[in-house]
Amino acid sequence: MDLNTITEVVRRPPGRPGAEWRAGDAWLAGGTWLFSVVQPDLRRLIDLTALRWESLVPS
Repeated sequence: MDLNTITEVVRRPPGRPGAEWRAGDAWLAGGTWLFSVVQPDLRRLIDLTALRWESLVPS
């Protein structure tokens, strides 16, 4: 599925993730769900991979 409504990709959020959240935003961290169905309301993707968070590990 193409995301042809996206006008901006934020690769390095300037502050705390979500601090500048607005309507039409979506988290991008792998993105398989984003590309699986039509997303007509999305305008901007916030890339979480730049935050270099540790992977979750079951314990």
